[in-house]
Amino acid sequence: MSQNPKTGSLRFIPVLSWFLYVTVYFGRLNFSIAIPLLQNESGYSKTALGFLAAGFFAAYAAGQFINGIAGDRMKARYFISAGLAAAGISNLLFCIFPVFPVMFLAWTANGYFQSMIWGPMLRTIAECVPAEKLNRTKLFISTSPGTGYFCHPL
Repeated sequence: MSQNPKTGSLRFIPVLSWFLYVTVYFGRLNFSIAIPLLQNESGYSKTALGFLAAGFFAAYAAGQFINGIAGDRMKARYFISAGLAAAGISNLLFCIFPVFPVMFLAWTANGYFQSMIWGPMLRTIAECVPAEKLNRTKLFISTSPGTGYFCHPL
C-alpha cells in the first residue's frame, strides 16, 4: 500500500521544521551564555559585547529582507540547508577564535545566515500542508521559537 506523498509530508515537514527552528534558537542564544565568560576571562566590556549583539541583529534584519526575496526564488530545502550549515560554522568560528574582529564577523554572519531559515521554512509548510490543516500547523510552528528559548540553558 503506497502512501500519498502529500499526507506523509503533512506530518513530516511541520514536525521537522519545528525541531529545526527550536535548534536554531539554541544557536541564537549562545551569546547570552558566553557574555559572563567573555567579560570575566577575556576582559571585553559591556559596550564591546553590545556591539557584537547589535551586529547579529542588524545582519538578521537586513537578511530578512534580502533572504525573503532570494528564498522565494530558490529551492527552499537548499536555501534552508545552506543557512543552517553556515550558521553552524559561524557559531563554531565564534567559539574557536576568541579575537574580537573574528567574533564580530562570525556572530554577524550567524545573524545573516539564520535569517535564511524562517521564511523558506514557512513557504515549504504552506506548500505541503492542505489548506484545511494550515492554521493548526501554523499555530504549532509558532511555538518553536518560544520552546527553543525555554529549553535553552540560559
